[in-house]
Amino acid sequence: MDSIGLLLNDNRLLMVLLRKGFRGDAFLHSYRLVSLRDVKPEDRDDIIVSNIEGFIDQTRSDRENLFLGIPGSKVIFKRITLPAPTEENLKEVLGYEMDRYTPFALGDVCFDYKIVARDEAHDSIHVLLMVVKKAVIDYYLTLLRRIHVKTRCVEVLTTALFNLDVQETAAGSGGAGTGTRALR
Repeated sequence: MDSIGLLLNDNRLLMVLLRKGFRGDAFLHSYRLVSLRDVKPEDRDDIIVSNIEGFIDQTRSDRENLFLGIPGSKVIFKRITLPAPTEENLKEVLGYEMDRYTPFALGDVCFDYKIVARDEAHDSIHVLLMVVKKAVIDYYLTLLRRIHVKTRCVEVLTTALFNLDVQETAAGSGGAGTGTRALR
């Protein structure tokens, strides 16, 4: 199955097409890099949508298997220490306390988290919280809906690279990776 990766930031649009090889490993089949540096603000969305649609059509790719990477500059990263028993319902705990950890209310954001360490001596967990405003995610998804593209996953570029490294390391050692999930 083909997968398209898309990274859109203030200066450029990067699209990559990954295909599975005979052994099941993914390889880079095609890519397109579009500079947005000199694009007029009123033309930006149309140029982005046109290039994404052109890339999909040129590569004859599936419109329902796109992975969207958002730049880390759009995300708040916060390291939090919590009592270990909160791990059982960590998503709910973080949601309930969102306005304490960020300047935003839960209804205004999408978030994800990763337990990065456990401290058994202090019965606590260390959590990396990643928060992005819903308006940022909605902007990207609205652009993609214009050309009938379904996003399979939204990730921060840095966590996507981390997940790739974890997956490759686990595959090399015969274990299973434990990367972060997509932003909710």
